Formats: sequence, C-alpha cells, structure tokens
Amino acid sequence: MDRPGGAVPIKEIDPVITTTTPIDALHNVFLSILPRILRRGEFVFRRVRCPHRRADYLAEMTALCWSWLVRLARQGKDATQFVSTLATFAARCQVLTAVMR
Repeated sequence: MDRPGGAVPIKEIDPVITTTTPIDALHNVFLSILPRILRRGEFVFRRVRCPHRRADYLAEMTALCWSWLVRLARQGKDATQFVSTLATFAARCQVLTAVMR
C-alpha cells in the first residue's frame, strides 16, 4: 500500500490495564498483617509511660516491619508466615535503640 507522503502507519496499542502493581499488592499484604504487628508492639511497649514516646516507638517498629517485609518479598519469602516473629524482632530492635539513646 502506498502511503501519501511516505507516512508511517500508526500501530494501535492495546492498553495494559493492571489493577494492582507489585508494590500495591505488597502494601495490601502489609495492611492485612498490620493489626498483629501493632498488637505485638503495644504489648512490648506497654510500660512506656509517655504516650508520645510509645507512639514513636510503634511508628518506628511499623516502619522496620515494612522495610523487612519488602526485603523478604524481594528474596521470594512470604513474611505472613511469621508475622509474630517479625514484629517481636522489630520491637526488640526498638527497645535496644531506646536503651542506647
């Protein structure tokens, strides 16, 4: 077929519709285990009297768990199989960090 002026035909591109990206799926997994993580943290930090300091420890513990969940997912491991261990280890890291401050 001759194209007027040597025009190149435009190929129609099928839109790729993905409902979730891998990070979204991982975030959903994290949100599903978050109550167990927070429950463990509230238990570990129950003797911290200052509510602001306790909230800070819980936030840092949550961030550690998210970081470790992403790292474990990259290694092909399912962290939902050992949420309590993950949360306990993160809480212990926070306790050690708090003692060093």
